[in-house]
Amino acid sequence: RYLIVDAFNPKCSPAWSDRDIDHKIAQARQGADADRWRVESRDRAGNVSQEPGVVQEQDPKAPTLPRIEVRRLVDYAADIIAQSKMPTLDYGIDALNRLAPIPIRSMGTLMGPTGAGKTALALTIGTHRARFSGLPMPSQGPTVRAILELTPSQLAGRRAAQLSRFNWQQILGGVMNQEEIEQTLTGENIFVVKPPRDIGFVGFIGAYLDEVQKICSGVPLLVVDYLQRIKGKGNDMRSMVSGVVDDLVDLTESRDMYTL
Repeated sequence: RYLIVDAFNPKCSPAWSDRDIDHKIAQARQGADADRWRVESRDRAGNVSQEPGVVQEQDPKAPTLPRIEVRRLVDYAADIIAQSKMPTLDYGIDALNRLAPIPIRSMGTLMGPTGAGKTALALTIGTHRARFSGLPMPSQGPTVRAILELTPSQLAGRRAAQLSRFNWQQILGGVMNQEEIEQTLTGENIFVVKPPRDIGFVGFIGAYLDEVQKICSGVPLLVVDYLQRIKGKGNDMRSMVSGVVDDLVDLTESRDMYTL
């Protein structure tokens, strides 16, 4: 909770209320309990809460590393990236910049159950770096949203909700007209595209990125929402997604960009 309150909430407009924050945390815990994941409550000193129901043991058959070893691996990787002086994706959230750096020409993945806030977080990350006029700062650049589930209107409504006093259902219901939505989103260099969902996806995105970089400076961020909607090569979902990931990694490594 303190991570949301200290690092994330000050950057939100409007800020989340305590009730909203508690509700979102409760949703995350319910989903984690259902999946038998471990969920902990930590204070600013890193002390783990022992409240009943907060900690859910993992499946004993699942391969795991001790948490301290995982933490050391993550810290080690972050230190190596920091020492390399490579440019990294600016999330707009200092804690994420430290804990999960994504170097240039690299891809990161947001994972979580339905309703966990993946799209909202990706919107926040993408728009933070895409808010500029004229030439961007080194940490800024255009964001390309490849949407495979939402419509452009739904995406615009969800982003406008982050910047207004209305929720996105109210905005899509007509409480804001098109001109008001456009004014709310003015200054955000975000390019929204609905690409094909087949094996032509990566080629289409590569060509689209070329066109974006002709009209907008800065290192682009590609946000794919979401991966499982793309039908790549293979006979089952696992192999199809694996093939798409391989192609996206090849694209990302071939030019200065980030992929999420």
